[in-house]
Amino acid sequence: MVVQMVDPVYSFNRNIRLMHNSRHNINTATHKTAVAMLAKSTAVLSNTFGVRFNYTGATANSGLNGYNCPNSGVNAICNTRCGADSNCHSVHHKSAGRLVGVGSSPANTHTVRFVEHRTCGLPGGRHAEVAGVAQRRGRESLVTMRPIPNQPLVLIMLHELSHNLDAPDCNNNGCVMGPVMTANWCNSCARTIRTFIG
Repeated sequence: MVVQMVDPVYSFNRNIRLMHNSRHNINTATHKTAVAMLAKSTAVLSNTFGVRFNYTGATANSGLNGYNCPNSGVNAICNTRCGADSNCHSVHHKSAGRLVGVGSSPANTHTVRFVEHRTCGLPGGRHAEVAGVAQRRGRESLVTMRPIPNQPLVLIMLHELSHNLDAPDCNNNGCVMGPVMTANWCNSCARTIRTFIG
């Protein structure tokens, strides 16, 4: 069963900003797409859980560049030329787990980092391409603007922001936290988010 409820009271009110690599121009189509997808994602969270995110703008950080990777090209992820796969989170140039730690969020602010290259990680302990990553119960997240096919960017952002609100990955198809994502939450994930936001 999937839930979709509206709570008009904003019990959780936070700022949110984007962070991009220094190669971005604030007026590029990629940046505008990221802003639009963030607006859609936060609107769904607002309508469903009464969560308000106030967009405060974007900032650049050259530490998000994965372009120094010897596996050049935006469609390539790291391999053992970048270091052992088991050390992906600490050494790989395009590691989502490493890049999500670049920069820090000001108090009461969530930061969504976006990069234009594909990213890698260790889902299930195996080195592979990942579409995003987030701190569970935290304020940091990252999405790639080159998502894995059949994973719309707005759902990836929604998935990662839901991790920030304590939702775990789950096995329910049709839940945004599940393997076949939609803009809905299963009862269990929705209950977890509601508990977290109070």
